[in-house]
Amino acid sequence: MSMPNAPLIRFVFAIVFWIASFNATGISFFHWWMGQALSVQILAGVIWAAVAGIMCAWSYEAIGKWGVMIVAALLGALGFFFYDIGLITSLSGDMLSNLVPLCLGLVNGVALNWNDLRRKGSGAVAVDEGEIE
Repeated sequence: MSMPNAPLIRFVFAIVFWIASFNATGISFFHWWMGQALSVQILAGVIWAAVAGIMCAWSYEAIGKWGVMIVAALLGALGFFFYDIGLITSLSGDMLSNLVPLCLGLVNGVALNWNDLRRKGSGAVAVDEGEIE
C-alpha cells in the first residue's frame, strides 16, 4: 500500500535537504557544522555525505545523465526567464547561494519521483517479481 502523499513528501524532502545544507542566511547545516568539535564534524559530515550520495545516486539511476542535464537546463532557462522579466533583479552571491541549493533540490525532487511519473504517464503497472508464476 502506497501513501498518497509520498511524491510530495519526497519532493519536499529533497528541496529542504539541499536548502538546509547550505544557504546565505547563516542558518544551515554547514554553518552549524563549522562550530562543532572535530569528532562531531566527522560524524555529521559522514552522515550528510551518505544521504547526499544516496540521493544523487538515486537521481542518476532514475533519470540518468541526460535527464539530470535536461532538468538542470530547464531550471537554468527558467532562471534566465525570471531574470529577463525582472522577477530576479540581481545575481549577487547571496542570491546564488540560495538558488543553487533550490535547483539541486528541484533536480533531486524530480528524479526521486520520476518512476512514479513515468509509470502514471505510460499507464504501466508495477508488478512484484515474487508474485509472477
